[in-house]
Amino acid sequence: MSERQVRRLPVVDRDKRLVGIVALGDFAVESSEISMPSAGQRTDRDPPAEDSGSNGQPFKEEFAMAKCDACGNDYDKSFQVVARGKTHTFDSFECAIHTLAPTCARCGMRIIGHGLEKSGRMFCCDHCAEQAGVKELRDRA
Repeated sequence: MSERQVRRLPVVDRDKRLVGIVALGDFAVESSEISMPSAGQRTDRDPPAEDSGSNGQPFKEEFAMAKCDACGNDYDKSFQVVARGKTHTFDSFECAIHTLAPTCARCGMRIIGHGLEKSGRMFCCDHCAEQAGVKELRDRA
């Protein structure tokens, strides 16, 4: 993205309809926020280990699967998002966006990124804000 100076990408559904926009800033995290496991340390993202138990039979470690709040899917690689003091569990970014992202007051698209806001109304871009009669907002992209 940085090589071609692309800062935003469209997000489309299976029918190739635009459902939102993802910005480079949506993926940026401060390096101090990332904790990497040390060599040999297992994480909940690793496949279950298979060890020989005392009876010679393979021992399989099992992880509880969490159910997605949006679609109800049981998934071993689910993640949680805390928003407005409530913890949500999702199996995909798609479900998280569908549940948590605000909707543009003009076009109805989910706003993935900062968006624009005026008097409690959210807009996905300057064009939508202007079409809704809001003239003083400007998108800096």
